[in-house]
Amino acid sequence: DVINATSIASNKAMSLLEDSDGNIWVSLYPSGIELVDRKKSAIQTYYHHPNNSQSLNSNNIVSIFKDTHNNIWIGTEKGLNKFNAATKKFTNYSEHNSKHWHINASSITTIAEAQDGNLWLGTWGDGLFLANPETGNIKHFIKHLSSKNTIDISNIWAILPGEKTTWIAGDGKKGILIYDHAKQTFKREVFSTEGLELSGDHIYA
Repeated sequence: DVINATSIASNKAMSLLEDSDGNIWVSLYPSGIELVDRKKSAIQTYYHHPNNSQSLNSNNIVSIFKDTHNNIWIGTEKGLNKFNAATKKFTNYSEHNSKHWHINASSITTIAEAQDGNLWLGTWGDGLFLANPETGNIKHFIKHLSSKNTIDISNIWAILPGEKTTWIAGDGKKGILIYDHAKQTFKREVFSTEGLELSGDHIYA
């Protein structure tokens, strides 16, 4: 409600997350991100501030994820952010002048954590990133027409890490893209049974 300052800031709620304190994070598009403090019954809205490098790098929030160390990672249309719960400030991991490791300022559509602590980052139009938050080592997987063992799509919507394989959903091809951890290669699997197969080339979850 535009005339009610205490209402939700947007009707486009892209994702929800409950953190380790029981608070609810609501990623909004294109209106920043809201933190609902359930103990205090209070709502804090975080926005991008052009003159504050420790604010969100964009108000267009696309994804949000909590890793096993309780870090809150936020994907926007301009890249990756991490929230510091102690200082209530954000670190921009898509800014090339940053002291931290960085990735391209792409739209981060999905974030997932591998069992070894690495972060999978899916993008819109820029393929996949696999980042080690501790060392800053980054692998970038992009579509190559001449290679059979890399990704075959550019738009990623969902990532499901497993012990031996990681499943990747996107659009442009039928089926699921599967990454083999040991071989470090990709293959596409179209599931079928009794003549019926997973139809459509847009998989979002």
